[in-house]
Amino acid sequence: MDGSKKEITIVDIPSPGILGGVYSDLILALCHSMNSLGFKVSYERDLVRTANPVIIFGLYREFINNSPQIQLPPNYFNFNLAPILGTHTPWFQNYLQCACKNNLIDYSYSNISYFNEKRGTSKASYLFNFGYFDLMPFKGPERGDSYLFYGKLNQDRIERLKSLQNSGLKLNVLHNVWGHERDIQIRKAKAIVNIGKYNPNILEVYRIWHSLCLGTPVYSDAGIDEELIKHYSKYVSLSEKLEIDSFLVPPVSVDLYKRETSFIESVKGLLTFINQ
Repeated sequence: MDGSKKEITIVDIPSPGILGGVYSDLILALCHSMNSLGFKVSYERDLVRTANPVIIFGLYREFINNSPQIQLPPNYFNFNLAPILGTHTPWFQNYLQCACKNNLIDYSYSNISYFNEKRGTSKASYLFNFGYFDLMPFKGPERGDSYLFYGKLNQDRIERLKSLQNSGLKLNVLHNVWGHERDIQIRKAKAIVNIGKYNPNILEVYRIWHSLCLGTPVYSDAGIDEELIKHYSKYVSLSEKLEIDSFLVPPVSVDLYKRETSFIESVKGLLTFINQ
């Protein structure tokens, strides 16, 4: 090394729809942590050519309106945050075929098992464990007495949320709200209600991480990834399927997550994987 910083490129593929900012919190946390560890981080919105290690978010978006043949160089790593079950559209199947051919960073044990079974050991896989990162390093607002659901609404989520509200749960719903406006609502909520998007569903770790890092406890569907359930059961109030009775039990305090986990330690492990 000549004394200059090593450089990593993060690519955030834009959405063809109206949604945006899905990965911004994680990308900012990664940039800050990597910079703290002595790395220079560049940010791009398309698949650039570079000799640096490249971490890609939202690669599936390249397939929504077309079916490109993408073979990434060996220094490119697809960070997959999508559950691989529940979506059977042809474009998503094309994405899965691509993901099987390239280096993978994932949040789910069951996702990684699926990819490894499809492709053998020809490409590398890494399980990213997240960990506490202070996403809102200032005090307030005061905690309220209402629960909060935030995220994209589909028919199943709408019906379940209405059922909880009709059963007496004081519950607010945020849809297509982003950035600090969303984060303030999360910060002031009594607890987050996390209902899976699909049925069956994998525990939505990224959403849970976001809420816990903002200091708000979480009630969640457990999902079908047994290893994720085992790992997060001490940090989150998990139920096979959230019902009104799930909220009779006090929420799990976020203090344990803050004490026992570390985002920057997870990033160190990720950098070791990438460098290998």
